[in-house]
Amino acid sequence: MRPGRWFWIPTALQALFAASLAFVPLFNLLGYEFALAVGLAAVPTGLCIGAGVARSGKTGLAAFGSAVGLGAAHLLPGLAIISANAWRIRNCDYGEGLAFFALLPLSTSLYAAALGVLVGRLCADRKLGLLGLGLGLTALAPLAVALAELYLEPPIFAYDHLWGYFAGSLYDEAMRIGTPLVMLRLGTTLRLVAVAVFLVVWERRAATERARVAGLTLALVSLCVLYERGLGPIAGFRVSRADVERALPLTLYRPGLVIHVPAALAAKDRDALADEHSFALERVSARLGVTRSRPIHSYVYANANDKARLMGGRATMIAKPWLHEIHIHDVVVPHPVLAHELAHAVAAELAPGPLHVSARFGLLVNIGLIEGLAEAVTTERRPLDLDTYARAMRDLKILPDVREIVGPAGFWTEAGPRAYAAVGSFVRFLNRRYGAAALARLYPHADFEAAYGKPLAALVDLWQRTLDEVSVAPRETRIVEQQLQERSMFARTCAREVAQLREAAAHASPQKAVAIFQQISTHLSHAPSAELEVANALERAADETGFLDKAAALLDAPGLNAGQRGGLFERRADLLWRRGDVEGARTGYTAALELAAGFDGERMNWVKRWALDQEPELRATLRDFLMGKLPPLAATLTLDAAAAHSDDRTLPYLIARQLVRVDAWERALPYLQRAAPHPFAPIDSERRRLVAECLFRLGRLEEASRAYEAFAAGALVSGERAQGEEWVARLRFLEARQERPPLTPGR
Repeated sequence: MRPGRWFWIPTALQALFAASLAFVPLFNLLGYEFALAVGLAAVPTGLCIGAGVARSGKTGLAAFGSAVGLGAAHLLPGLAIISANAWRIRNCDYGEGLAFFALLPLSTSLYAAALGVLVGRLCADRKLGLLGLGLGLTALAPLAVALAELYLEPPIFAYDHLWGYFAGSLYDEAMRIGTPLVMLRLGTTLRLVAVAVFLVVWERRAATERARVAGLTLALVSLCVLYERGLGPIAGFRVSRADVERALPLTLYRPGLVIHVPAALAAKDRDALADEHSFALERVSARLGVTRSRPIHSYVYANANDKARLMGGRATMIAKPWLHEIHIHDVVVPHPVLAHELAHAVAAELAPGPLHVSARFGLLVNIGLIEGLAEAVTTERRPLDLDTYARAMRDLKILPDVREIVGPAGFWTEAGPRAYAAVGSFVRFLNRRYGAAALARLYPHADFEAAYGKPLAALVDLWQRTLDEVSVAPRETRIVEQQLQERSMFARTCAREVAQLREAAAHASPQKAVAIFQQISTHLSHAPSAELEVANALERAADETGFLDKAAALLDAPGLNAGQRGGLFERRADLLWRRGDVEGARTGYTAALELAAGFDGERMNWVKRWALDQEPELRATLRDFLMGKLPPLAATLTLDAAAAHSDDRTLPYLIARQLVRVDAWERALPYLQRAAPHPFAPIDSERRRLVAECLFRLGRLEEASRAYEAFAAGALVSGERAQGEEWVARLRFLEARQERPPLTPGR
């Protein structure tokens, strides 16, 4: 059989599509994104090839074999094009790319071609219009089911035998081929066998054998359904709401909230988590001026792995506003992302369906405005407030163009942390200047002119002028430079492969981690930040000579930002101290202290430099303690003995930190009081925060509230001030709640 237009046209279209993807960031190398896109295109092209084989006159196994063979062949030119594109775009894991290609477009094309043959033979003696209808239904029916499940069920991933695998979250960079995808494709193979068997029996049927054909059809369909429904939830490619709620069987109730949590969660943790939900919901609703019309369901998974298995998003916490539900992981109070996700669910009241988020024409989602609103109405999770981040990014010339990122596509072209901070600052400016009512008018369709009487460009100019009034200290610039240095995944070399390698290094032995980081550095053309990771790995592997040589080269050359240089100075000083070079260590800690990006680094370097001035015996104990070589209990006892004969304020501070770490709140308080006031401002600020935390954990809410007020008043950066003020509001909320009668599900 000589292939006709039904083969050559789909092949040419696939080749052209692959060539166009060669110029699209992230899709321009053989990996998951390329395989996903080509797999989607393989549905119509594969169906056309199968139908063409069926119409050419071949029957039975001959038709099936030709269809799947040509279905595979028509993808080869596109594979060759993207493979050749590796001369332009570095492809760091071609083998994994081939595996994705086999499991996504190749498997899809084989299955689509087989279905095309099946539909073509069933419609062999009928008009072409009926064949087209059959092919259309074959393609669109599973797509409709997959979209309906994405819309109605918790998972953000989608597995379909015809349309392939959609991972759901862009922020989960370490994309691997998992068991669910492999098991799905085993099911696809089962379906291919079923189609082949059915074709053979169908072609040989006699008029008296229709009942036998019907029986065989029912048996084959039943076998495939049994595989799907029986193995799907176990393997993870078919997960329903019922599966999620079986994993989170406990249900907590608060006004406007239904909270699903793991069975192992202790009673006191349940109450704390439920109260945290209530507090966050009340704050967000008030800031948006929204009254909820229906309860929000919150699914709280024990950890990121459980959430990834049950609904996707290992590194991402998620809201589905149209379902009035959120999905978060880790049972901690205060929860860092809870309020942000609740803001998405609350804002659903402001936007029409079907998605209940800001969107043009109902479906072109304005992701920048959606995320900007959630950032604007929740308290900062990072050291600085949104305006300080925005002003510092502008000074560093890395501030995204807000006019671009509030649209449907521009948000994804920027690095996430930069985009969140910039658009959050902009939306907070709008809310602060024009009020919640105007923001409510803006949110449904992102029509700035209708909401504010000004075009977007004019509003951005007004916001930029407010940033002129924001002052940024050198410490804050270093924080922004350190935290927001990474570019968007679309602009990074081998982003997914590098993320996988870093994850592997985190679980490898120190010696193997060195080799992994060297591989990463090779992928990234030995960029200074990649070489810094190699240096750090060498230090953890106890290769002192290798580390010192690498550190010296990096510190003598440009390329590292201040925070990275400060961290390298500290690790080199640690090594010098272990070797007995006290003066070299002191010089290193002094340099690190001047460059530290963030209070954790500043406090640690100050304490290490202070430790060098102590008596030799205590200095040796402090060295082992600060470098993690001394068990915490032994360290606490040794430091306590030294503190008993000294009026130094750093020793009781260090003891208190150890006691807080083991939840010894009552015992930590006297040491924190003895450490006051500490001569180093960042340590004294943390000391005040720890006092407030201890009082809160002990249930002394009124005292804790006053302590958090003192912490907020003396905070050294804007983000900590906002967090302290939120703690005061949280404690007042909890005090008021204690005076209310207990709640029951019916209330």
